Amino acid sequence: MRQQNSPRQALRVSSVIERTQLSRTHLYRLVKAGKFPAPIKLSEGVSAWDAELIDSWLQAKFGEVNA
Repeated sequence: MRQQNSPRQALRVSSVIERTQLSRTHLYRLVKAGKFPAPIKLSEGVSAWDAELIDSWLQAKFGEVNA
């Protein structure tokens, strides 16, 4: 989790793919289905994901496996 006073980290799609090991196509399918955090539009041509949300999603997935 994020410590106080540490800045939020924005991840571009390539970093999200690397972090989750999902394909780009599957990633966007999950977003469309509401099963993965949606990116935030930072500018007209730039979208990014909040790293904290991605980490939380991964922790939840690992929790499902260990349950």
